[in-house]
Amino acid sequence: MKPALDGLLLIDLSTGIAGPYAAMLLADMGAECVKIEPGEGDPARGLPGFLVWNRGKRGLTLNLETAESREVLHRLVEKADVVIESFSPQQAKLLGVDYESLSSLNPRLIYCAMPLFGEGGPLSEKPGNEGVVSALAGIMADQGGLGQPPVFVTLPLASYGTAFLAAYGVAAALYVREVSGTGQKVEVSLLAGALAMQAGAFVSAEALIPIASNQSIQQGMFPAYRLYPCQDEWLFLACGNPTFWNKLCIALGREDLVADSRFAGAPWAIVEEEHRDALTTILGDTLRQKPRAYWLKLFEAADVPCAPVSRREEFMEDPQVQHNQMIVEIEDPQVGKTKQMGIPVTLVDNPGQIKGPAPWLGEHTNAVLRELGYGDERIGQLRDKGII
Repeated sequence: MKPALDGLLLIDLSTGIAGPYAAMLLADMGAECVKIEPGEGDPARGLPGFLVWNRGKRGLTLNLETAESREVLHRLVEKADVVIESFSPQQAKLLGVDYESLSSLNPRLIYCAMPLFGEGGPLSEKPGNEGVVSALAGIMADQGGLGQPPVFVTLPLASYGTAFLAAYGVAAALYVREVSGTGQKVEVSLLAGALAMQAGAFVSAEALIPIASNQSIQQGMFPAYRLYPCQDEWLFLACGNPTFWNKLCIALGREDLVADSRFAGAPWAIVEEEHRDALTTILGDTLRQKPRAYWLKLFEAADVPCAPVSRREEFMEDPQVQHNQMIVEIEDPQVGKTKQMGIPVTLVDNPGQIKGPAPWLGEHTNAVLRELGYGDERIGQLRDKGII
């Protein structure tokens, strides 16, 4: 069986995380992806994540500031199905890689723009990155906790959310093209990605009781749904409904907690903050008396939801992760054998495939140009001029 997007040509003009990740998701599903980088390379090349965000692509270096480079790009675009770019709107126009310029060459083109803040509005040309967007969108403040300063969130949530939205948008546009015969522009800003990753928090209605921002501590504000230190390591307790709350109390031999009027409405609706604090102290003092392995075994037998707080290295070796083939091993000539994320979406009849490692800078430049009709002499001239 062929992968779902077999036969599609995708041009990745983006840098950083969001655009390359979106292109990788489409490449994993079968699209042929050509990654175009400036001579100095994608700034994200120094990050370990580059190896996964750009796997399975062919690498081409191209100085887009020259007319001759745009000729190369235009030949590619004429054959392409999808272009992904992450320039600011003004940059895209200055380089001649905006939607109007490229779609005029190929009316069937799906063009995915990924500006930081959107194509228009007061912030459209504001410089920034993942950190700037995450700070603006409330991600850092809400992780800080009650009365605490904001926290730098190590996961690039806005970028990852934007990548998923972009791949989703491109897939939808490709479907529409099957009906209409024409391409279109898809726009997904990092700001939209940041919002999408917090969708449940951005809800406001007259009938809803507002939840004050930043009203939780970093370990969790609900006594039966939060992090706790055990005698040795940390555990996450996840009793999200009354049934699990009751099972927890039984497992701990503390049935009296169910009848305690202070904790009425547990696990979520304990009204008084002082009562929530009291229950947190009770559970915390109890869990600190035994090692984490003891509690995990006890809670598993009692059907109480919980999990060890694992390091990422531990998670990669988890038996369930291994069973689901969520971690794969790829031979990379740059760094040797690498373990990285497998294909996260499974199409049973049209499974994706990882075509290979991330390309080194300009690895496939000559090969791609030859496929476009350039002879070796012309390729040499372009290289001498610094165009490739």
